[in-house]
Amino acid sequence: AHEGRPGAIGEVHARPHPLIEKPRVLIQLSFMTEAGAAVDHAVLSELSRRLGIAAPERNARHHAMKWGKGSLRWERHTEFSTYLWEGPLAENGRGQEDSPFGNGFSPPGTVISGIRLEIRKWTQASERLIAGFDPTSLCYSLVERGAAAIITDFRQDGDGLTRMLVLDRGLTPASTGALSQRLIDIETYRTLAMLG
Repeated sequence: AHEGRPGAIGEVHARPHPLIEKPRVLIQLSFMTEAGAAVDHAVLSELSRRLGIAAPERNARHHAMKWGKGSLRWERHTEFSTYLWEGPLAENGRGQEDSPFGNGFSPPGTVISGIRLEIRKWTQASERLIAGFDPTSLCYSLVERGAAAIITDFRQDGDGLTRMLVLDRGLTPASTGALSQRLIDIETYRTLAMLG
């Protein structure tokens, strides 16, 4: 076995997952950090300055801050960094887009993956959202003994994000957080592996 395998597997379990109430939208962007940690720190410092809060320490590997009605979490990995915004999902189905990724966001590197994960209660109305996915590449999975369904077509939306939908009929906030984190990790590492 590869000598780094235990550490890589341990990384998955080292990060605590968030408690997530529904309905929520999670948007994560992952960036290669070719320019180094200083660029990441500069981006985080600017975001912190805009919010009037202290910037993270220069050697920090993770940082979290409240952003609008949601929160922004940043993590530095060996070759890339991730910015994950979690916020409320409006009743009309659109995210209340006060995410940090709009005007004024300066990416710290090349985007390698982006995901938009919506978590909704499983209802007849939310089931109709499945029709918005490409049926030729639809992936539909039941998890947690049928308590949730995961739907994606692995295609990008107009913002360049891979869309995923979780329909929930009984997950706890802890289970929702763990599932969300794993789905985002799968998409991030799937894309990274395909980029070589």
